Amino acid sequence: DGLEGTDMVTAFDLINEMGNLRDLGTLFEGVNKLLPSGKWFVFDLHTTEGLARQSETRDQLILNEDDLVAYANNIYNYERQTYTREFIVFQHQADQWHRISALREARAYPVQAIATLLQRNGFELNAILDSRLNVIDPTKPGTLRVVFIAVKQ
Repeated sequence: DGLEGTDMVTAFDLINEMGNLRDLGTLFEGVNKLLPSGKWFVFDLHTTEGLARQSETRDQLILNEDDLVAYANNIYNYERQTYTREFIVFQHQADQWHRISALREARAYPVQAIATLLQRNGFELNAILDSRLNVIDPTKPGTLRVVFIAVKQ
């Protein structure tokens, strides 16, 4: 029953990176196998509102140095419930500027769907906290990020 000596599994800035609920279920199942009964699984989640708000700042200059310039563009797709951040980097080398780009996509998940998935995978939800670790009602507007505290049954 679990990996002896493991008291807690944490996952920060990871859950929104998972592509779908099936992948999340696989992750939760793996954590369940790793943890002994009575031990903690703690992770955070950017809410749908939180990801949408991140996209309000569209184009941003995030780095401006003599030989390196980086921009970020934030986009929220309400239809797909995804937040995409496109990075465009210009690097000066050998009298030339080189352009590199990369994408980061995060998916929004309803808090209740995550809570249900946890329970289906053998966890008891102990608390849902805000980013300052205060107990909250995540269904209220203005909740941008939540922390789940779950215990393996």
